[in-house]
Amino acid sequence: MVVDRYAHTVTMSRIFQWYGTDFGQSRVERRRFTAPYLYDEAGRAFLEEHAETVAIQYQAYDWRLNR
Repeated sequence: MVVDRYAHTVTMSRIFQWYGTDFGQSRVERRRFTAPYLYDEAGRAFLEEHAETVAIQYQAYDWRLNR
């Protein structure tokens, strides 16, 4: 997961898009679910504070992982 505080975006695995309800019922809940797993303290704090407004982008999924 990549947090870009300047662009006000978070880029995360497409798994979070496909199985979103496994991580929370709303987009805000899903963002807050992922925040504690960030290694970067500043990114974690940013995501927790801006969970309602930050834009989400999804990475392309690497299907080679399934081989």
